[in-house]
Amino acid sequence: MPGSSQSVDRFVRASFYTKNLIEGNIKENEALAGVLSIMRNAAQPFVNNSADEEDPNTSITQYTTLSDQEKGVFYFAASRSPFVVWIDLNKISFSQNASENKMGLTLEFEENGSSIKGHPFASGNAIDYLVEKKTFSFLEANMESVSA
Repeated sequence: MPGSSQSVDRFVRASFYTKNLIEGNIKENEALAGVLSIMRNAAQPFVNNSADEEDPNTSITQYTTLSDQEKGVFYFAASRSPFVVWIDLNKISFSQNASENKMGLTLEFEENGSSIKGHPFASGNAIDYLVEKKTFSFLEANMESVSA
């Protein structure tokens, strides 16, 4: 099994462990923990933030996300935090009014990304930490420059 932190080695390990996940009748939290453990194993550690002159495209994994498509729950784990937070998307009203005003919901993190602003030990359901903010504007597409 390859053991370096190069992306190819990391993804070979992830592929191997994915094929060996426990199958069958397991609890939801065990399934999430299994997938998260594989993703953390494939993550680029943050042991050194300086750019490697020999491999300038290597950078630390800043966060990991999981999504439960059946239940509509989105999980987020910042690499600099031992905690996992989640948002139950079914508990959010995605109203037409919000999109017309170009407002969106976000989690604001401390500058180093280690925790939710004002909540250094936040874990679990983070719906109460969502903040409404103006979203970014998309650039208009220049269709004249697109060739058929």
